[in-house]
Amino acid sequence: MQESIDLSAADRAIIETGFEATHVDGIDAETEGDGTGSGAARLVDWVDAVVALMRNRDNAEATARALGRASLEKGLTRAGWRASSIWMDALGLGRSFAMGCWMEGGACEPLVTVPAALAPVATMLDL
Repeated sequence: MQESIDLSAADRAIIETGFEATHVDGIDAETEGDGTGSGAARLVDWVDAVVALMRNRDNAEATARALGRASLEKGLTRAGWRASSIWMDALGLGRSFAMGCWMEGGACEPLVTVPAALAPVATMLDL
């Protein structure tokens, strides 16, 4: 996936660390730390969701704008902006996300659901 979306190793590390911090709680190193446990399965599921989201670039960008708009309406904090911008930039959706946050580029559709690929960002933004 890293190669297919032209993601640097540094950006991939940021995304994986953020995912683990927000979605992989209480992993038992003896039973799950070997890459076969539920934490590893959740990461694989999330990677699959990112690949699916990125297959339709226009939809991914529209969703990123809607996520940005929703975060602004909810009350975007400096910490939320920083953390979520890193993730969205790493996914190549930073510009679209920022446009939604700052209401640039005209009206965008409201966020109805959050795709699994962007769930970590929605969590950071308390959406």
